[in-house]
Formats: sequence, C-alpha cells, structure tokens
Amino acid sequence: MKAIEKTLDDLPSISADALYERAYALRMGDGVRINLRAAHRLFMLAALWGKRAAFYQLGLMNMRGEGRPVNRLHAAMWLKLGVGRDEPRAARNLEMVASELTREKVKEAFALAAEFPHAARAFKAAVSANNADALVALGEAFATGTGVDIDPEMASEWYRRALAFQHPRAQMLLGLAYLAGKGVKQNPAEGMRLLGLAAMQGYADAEYELAEVLFKKAPTRVQAIGLFEAAANHGQVRAQFRLGQLCKAGEVGRSGSRTSTAHRDTVPHLKLAFEWFHKAADQGDVEALFEQGQMHAQGLGTPQDFE
Repeated sequence: MKAIEKTLDDLPSISADALYERAYALRMGDGVRINLRAAHRLFMLAALWGKRAAFYQLGLMNMRGEGRPVNRLHAAMWLKLGVGRDEPRAARNLEMVASELTREKVKEAFALAAEFPHAARAFKAAVSANNADALVALGEAFATGTGVDIDPEMASEWYRRALAFQHPRAQMLLGLAYLAGKGVKQNPAEGMRLLGLAAMQGYADAEYELAEVLFKKAPTRVQAIGLFEAAANHGQVRAQFRLGQLCKAGEVGRSGSRTSTAHRDTVPHLKLAFEWFHKAADQGDVEALFEQGQMHAQGLGTPQDFE
C-alpha cells in the first residue's frame, strides 16, 4: 500500500510517457529488477493518463499472465483499445485471443473496452481536481474491473482519498473492504466505524450494509431492524426486500401468538410483508417479484389471486 500511495501522490507531476517508460523498464528488467506487478499498475495509470501504447502492453500481460493470472477477457479488452495504425501487433494478438473466447465473451470484452473512457475521465478528475465523486468512481472501477483490470488495493487507496471529503459511499466501500480484508488488512473495528459514519449521514446503502452485519448477532438485531427500516424508507431496495422477509417470518410487525391459517390475508405482519415486497418489486427486484407472486398465490397478506 505504501508504494501505491507514493505513486498516486506523485501522479499530478508525472507524465504519461514517464509512467510508461518506468513500467516498461520494470517489465523488461531494463536497469532495474523485474517487478511485473508494479509494471502492470504503472501501465494502467499510464493508459488512464492517455498513453495508448500502454493498451498493448496490458493486453500482453493479461494474455501471458504477467504479474497476475491469465485473463483472456481483459486481454481482449486492452487489445481492442490498442488497435490502430501505430500498433499493428494489437490487431493480430486480438484476433488470436478472440479465437479462444466464445462470441458472448468477445462481446463482453468489447463492452468493457467501451467503459474505459469513463474510467479515464474519472481518473483525470480525481488527479487534477481531487474530485470526491471521481475518486469513488475510480475506486469502484478498480474494484469491479470495469474498463480497467481488477486491483482491490488500488481501489481501496482511491476510496481512502475520498474520506477527506466525508464521502458516504467511500466510507461504506472502504468499510466493507476492511470487514472482508479485500485490498486492505482485515480490520472489523475500522470497517464498522466507517459503515457507521456513512449510515449517520443517512446514506441508505450504508444503513442496509451495516444492518446486515448487525443482524448476524442477537444483541444487535433490534438496532439492525431499525437500520433496515431507515434504509427501506430511504428507498433502498434490498432493505425493503429484507424487511419483507422478516415480516413474513414474523420477526418484525407480529403481535400476539402465531396466527392460524385462517384469515392470513389480513394478518398485520403479513400485510406489511406484502407491502415491502411490493415496494421492492416496483423497483425491479426479482426476488421481491417472486415473493409477491407467492403471497398472491397463498393469500398471505393479500387476498388469494392466482392470476
């Protein structure tokens, strides 16, 4: 992480050409010890900064498994970006890699290549303007491999830089990274702290994620349900679905003893379950659509309606 941090600190004053030359030297062992992982990262930064020759190098590294496992999908992505009169080898290698992929995977690779300009714009805004939204968007690109190669450590470092702006999504994403130990050393306490900061800002996704963590332990389940409700009322679709599940199971909204099978269409907690599933289904959540259909079929919380 220290090396990544130093590299990103220096980005405003480093040209794309300088990044490329440093990466090429590390890949080939030209005057320095070979370090394929560092070379790969520097080629990615050079590519984002606008060095087209880096596309071809990244294609080769993904194709050959240099500094990371072989990834023909991303090799095709980079080679597609590198095709041009100034790099005829990219087209030849793209044809070879594409022959090893299904038609669907080739389309997926080209769709990823179409995402690269979005990542590049976020990169330039993050470096030149220290734009908080751009910092987070770039972190997510590295986390998901959208337009760039997956690099959890790089993702976490961009999120960390957005913390200075108290950006709730950065707080949430870095908190989840600490909880999972993905891209950073696992630190559950720090993860919970960051999730809590984002939830305190009323960020619905963070309220939901924090609720899922707290719900796993009995002493914090009441707090978790409160957070599910807050997130659901803020329109968070997965929180709405989870409340539907909890109400259907009688863990939320049930009063008195368990209800007999009679009049199940008017039982308060089942009606509430149906309402939450309906809200999530209206947002296109497929699991909620299924549950809503089940409740129609069984007459749970709503009159039975097979149609």
